[in-house]
Amino acid sequence: MRVSVNTVHKWVHGVSRPREDNIRALAGLLQVDEVWLALGRTPTPAATGANAGADAAHGAALLVAGLIEVRGGRVTFASASQDVPHFTANFRGDRFDVIAVSPQTASGEALSFVVPEPVGDCRVMAVVAKEHGPVAVLDITKAERHNFGGFSVIELTRDPEGRLHDAVGAVIPVQQEIA
Repeated sequence: MRVSVNTVHKWVHGVSRPREDNIRALAGLLQVDEVWLALGRTPTPAATGANAGADAAHGAALLVAGLIEVRGGRVTFASASQDVPHFTANFRGDRFDVIAVSPQTASGEALSFVVPEPVGDCRVMAVVAKEHGPVAVLDITKAERHNFGGFSVIELTRDPEGRLHDAVGAVIPVQQEIA
């Protein structure tokens, strides 16, 4: 890799972040996972074995799927060997694939979500829970994503009125709220 000492200094001190190609190169050089290097967290392993479907689904997928079914839709979970989508929904005459995520990091008014790629035509639904407040489900499909190869990161910030915005300032509307 060829980067300046000044660039490395900015990375180390949090002034800037490496570009996607540099994250990938650094991860290969250091023999570490790209998600861990980009966010400092170990990625959640995909479900394996014959125990597919809802038994292998994580909490965000189960909550979003449950809300769809409670409102009259039908959900079919992906097989254990399939990373994306988490499930397919049939709701009010529409059929769509869903990737459900919850925040991987939360600091102050900022939330970061790791989204498995490729997203394709899937809807990306986020489950956000406040410490002492309601749980909200957001459609973050159109939010600005930073792609890192096998995954992307969506960063949202909360304004003083409590609304969430993506990296380009677009407001992310709440789809469902559970008190």
